[in-house]
Amino acid sequence: MTVFQLAMINVAMVASLQGLATMAEYGLAAIFFFVVGAAVFLLPTAFVAAELATGWPKRGGVFIWVKEALGPRWGFLAVWLQWFQNVVWYPAVLSFAAVTFAFVINPELAENKVYAVAVILAVCWAATAVNFPGMRVSGWISTVGVIGGTLGPAALIVLFALIWLAVGDPSQIHLSEKAFFPDFGKMSGIVLAASTRVYFAGMEVSAAHAQEVKDP
Repeated sequence: MTVFQLAMINVAMVASLQGLATMAEYGLAAIFFFVVGAAVFLLPTAFVAAELATGWPKRGGVFIWVKEALGPRWGFLAVWLQWFQNVVWYPAVLSFAAVTFAFVINPELAENKVYAVAVILAVCWAATAVNFPGMRVSGWISTVGVIGGTLGPAALIVLFALIWLAVGDPSQIHLSEKAFFPDFGKMSGIVLAASTRVYFAGMEVSAAHAQEVKDP
């Protein structure tokens, strides 16, 4: 893989547009939470993962790191927990995607459980199949998916917002210094603060592929 492909895998693991509607409700306060989240969680996680990946440049990622520190049993537990969170996470994300896509085709499908299960199983097996050839293929898939499914749509959203403001329509977000700082007395602020950790989770996963990257 190239460094660019590794970067795209990082983006695929961390970045997502599904939370934009929720974040919009918080206005500028959402930016505050994401800046703090990046400073106290995302960047430290990235630096630690980079250090561990270069200190123990072996395949295995979290398993190798925990094994070297605490032994093979704890290493197995760490990688099992990482695997198990994917078992729970991916069906949830895919069901969201299936329901969203149903509204494009036929809104009635959104209530069809057979349709949702079929989409989840089909995508999971397809993802498994395309990863058999190795990281070279999955790296390209991640790159195309991120550009077409995350970066491209995000750029369009920003462009449409700029056009909206350029033609004289009012901003739907209150722009002021006071609005940037959240009201910590409200539960909604605490919920968003916690959810930013979820949005930033996964930065350490790609470090396991350091050996498969040209000039990592």
